Parts: sequence; structure tokens; C-alpha cells
Amino acid sequence: MMHQSEGNLDQPGAMRYLTELVNEWSRQVDDILRPDNDLTATGEGEAIVMPTIEIVALLCERFNAPPPKTDRIERWRRRYLRWFDEEADACFPDPDFRARRRKRIDTTFAWLQSLSEVYWMD
Repeated sequence: MMHQSEGNLDQPGAMRYLTELVNEWSRQVDDILRPDNDLTATGEGEAIVMPTIEIVALLCERFNAPPPKTDRIERWRRRYLRWFDEEADACFPDPDFRARRRKRIDTTFAWLQSLSEVYWMD
């Protein structure tokens, strides 16, 4: 007898769809974080990248969607934090807020990376 589940994302087609969403969002983050993209000018970092990282981590944690590979996440993290360290003074004048914001960004990347490490381990 086949195990059935009534969950909205428990069906094979739903998991394929969720995987496609994570992959599409990952490609979007790749595009935004490419070296020639000025994150300050576009505003895409805080408006798109970090919300996307948070949403992907939530979906991966909650529904066991396949996360991006750890090396990809680490590239994102390095690029984003480099931008933040270079531009944060202009974007976030309050040093206390800036420090808290950087910690939150780093923690969000670390969360997704830890999910990836667990998911992709052999």
C-alpha cells in the first residue's frame, strides 16, 4: 500500500514545483550578485537578495526543498558582505543599526548554508 499524505507540498509534482522555484530564485540571486552589478545603484541587495535568501531558507527548512549548494551560498555571502562593508555607511548612517543589520545578514546566509550542508552531505 502506497503512503499518502494530505499535505499541500507532499505530492511529487508539488516538490518539483518547489524545487523549480528555489532554482529560479537562486538564478536571480546569481544575476544580482554578479561582480559588475552595482548593488547600491540598483537597490536590489536589500530589496531582493536578502528577502530571497530568507524565503529560500524557510522553504528548505520547512519543506526539505533542495537548497543551493554550499559553495554557491558562500560566494553569495562573500559578495554581499563585501558590498555591505564597502557601502553600508552611506546606506545605513546609524552605526548600531549597521552592526545589527550586518549580523542579521550574516546569520541568514549561515542559516541557508547550514541547511545546504545537511541536505547535500553524502
